[in-house]
Parts: sequence; structure tokens; C-alpha cells
Amino acid sequence: PPPPGAGGQALDAPASALPGGTNFFQSMKQSFASAMSQNNNEGTGHTEANGGPAQHDEEQGGGTDFSAVDTESNTPSHRFSSTYNVGSITGIRIRVHWMLPGVMFLAAIFGAFMDGGSGFAAELLLYGPILFGAVLVHELCHCWMARRCGGEVLEILLWPLGGLAFIGKLDTAEKDLRVAAAGPLSHIPQIFLFMILTACVNHGKVTADRVPGRPSDGFWTFLFFHSMMLHISLFVFNLFLPCYPLDGGRILADSLLMARFGAEKAAKTVVAVSIPIAILLFIIGVLLFTNGNAMAVLTICVSLWLGSQIRTLWQMVHDETVERHPLFANAKQWEVVPFYPNPPPAAIAAHLAAISA
Repeated sequence: PPPPGAGGQALDAPASALPGGTNFFQSMKQSFASAMSQNNNEGTGHTEANGGPAQHDEEQGGGTDFSAVDTESNTPSHRFSSTYNVGSITGIRIRVHWMLPGVMFLAAIFGAFMDGGSGFAAELLLYGPILFGAVLVHELCHCWMARRCGGEVLEILLWPLGGLAFIGKLDTAEKDLRVAAAGPLSHIPQIFLFMILTACVNHGKVTADRVPGRPSDGFWTFLFFHSMMLHISLFVFNLFLPCYPLDGGRILADSLLMARFGAEKAAKTVVAVSIPIAILLFIIGVLLFTNGNAMAVLTICVSLWLGSQIRTLWQMVHDETVERHPLFANAKQWEVVPFYPNPPPAAIAAHLAAISA
């Protein structure tokens, strides 16, 4: 199933939006809706989340996301209830949502039902340090590219649906596209790493038909092969799924803006492309749930989260406020630059006149 998003639209939400004892997804939905409203009213900056909407605004883990930077507390993720600072990497603060260890443990319990102790260990490693290590590297690459493009980076939040990188707004769509693409591209070297490890422990074989179907039949081969497949799915899910606010959706939006689409037209196009993708993901999640797949609930949550973000973007289009969205605020810069062939027609006409004279 599609893994939790590594990128997406990270939004600055008030702490009161996540009261204890409420439904998890509903709380998140309220949080993001409140955040977008606040962004619209205050004109705040932008941040980045793999199956989800915050990315370097995503993404991105889902997922580069542009979200608001809280200049007062300097910790935008403090508005998500119960997140904890676990350190920093190259000056980028790393925070973890309290539910993340629980998701890892549930995946491990499912593995134990399927294959005893070996299944427990394999699923715990696969959906614990391997998955969220990949998400962390994904978000760090968004952040590092944002720094190269002159953007401000505050922190990264790891949560059950992936990761959110909080990054200041970039001034052009071209820079935003580079930041959005940096996250998914981080999976390429990791794919080759796990491919090599699989070959080393499996007599040079890396195809699915040569890999044991259960951890107890070959623990390391099973783990390394499925780690490789996990990175492949994250790469494809984030880069080639043009669904807002995943990395692929941001790349689509940035490409439309660079092609001189206006903010409104670009946003409408992104919404039209994103809606059927989110619906399809929801259907896939339901089908996985009926088959007893451990990741079905997360897939459904990701699809609902994407749907809430798409609806928010559509509402801004409907209210004619889309140019205040951090992503589409870049539209005017591209619209005001006149486009001419090289050389422009006036230069060609002047040259022909000079020759004929």
C-alpha cells in the first residue's frame, strides 16, 4: 500500500485545535483548517510532508511543504499537540509526535500475528527506523535544498502520516520546484543501498520470486528487499503522484506557474488533478482494510488528509484568495515577466530593416 506521506502542506495550527480525547484524524483536520485560515489572514510564510500535505512548504511524506513560521516561539510544530524535541541535525530541530511510536508498535503487532517473533521484529524495523529514517532523510533534503535557494529552515516534524518540514517561503516557483524534487530524489541512493544488501544476503538475487515471503524463512533477505521496495514506493508516491500537497502536486503547481498560468488557473488545474487521486487512494485503503492489511488505516487517513487539503485550496480558489496561498503567491512574479522568442520580434524587425537599407 502507499506508505505514509513523506511530504505535504505543513500548516501552523493552534494548540487548541488538537484537544485531548478527540478523534485523531478529525483533530488533524481541524488543526490544518484552522492553520490555513490563519495563514490567509496573516499572510504568513511557507513550510514543507511523504504521503501527506506539508512538504517543504511538501510534502511532502507524503510530501515539501510551505507552512507558517511562528516567529514568536520559533517552534511552529508546538501547535500540534504533544510533540517532543529529540535533537537537531545541521541546526535543524527534529520533533516527533507522540503517536509515532504507537504506529510502529501496531505494525509490529500485526507482524507478530502473521509470523511470530520474526514477523514482529521485521515489521518493527521496517515501519520503525527504516521507514521514518527514510522520511527524515527525505525532509532533510527538502531543508538543505531550501537553504541553498536562500530559504529559512526551522524544523522537521515526524508524525504518523510522514514528515513535515517547516521552511520559509521561497520567492520563485523555480526554487520551490527544486526544493519539492529534492525530497523524493533522496530515495534513489537508498534504493540502490538496499538492493545491494539484498543481493549480498540472497546469493545475488533481488527479484521478488527469489525472496522469502515470510521473515522466518529468511529474515535479512526479507527485511532488505522490503526496505528497497519501501523506498521505491516512497519515490514514486511522492514524485510521480501529482496530487496536492504531495511533492508531485507541488511540482505540478510550480510547473504551471513557470508556464505562465495565472494563480487561479494553476490552482484549479491542480485541484482537478488531485481530487480523483485522493478518491482512488481512499478506495485502495478500503480494499486493503477488507483484506486485513496493516497499513490500510494509514492509507485511508492519508487520503482523507489529502482531501481536506485539496478542499481548502479549492475554497481559496472559490473565494478568489488563492494568490495569498504561499505556493501560488509566486504566480505574479512569473506573470509580469514578458515572454519573447530569442531574439524578440522587435530585434528581428530592426535587423531586417538594417539589411534592406
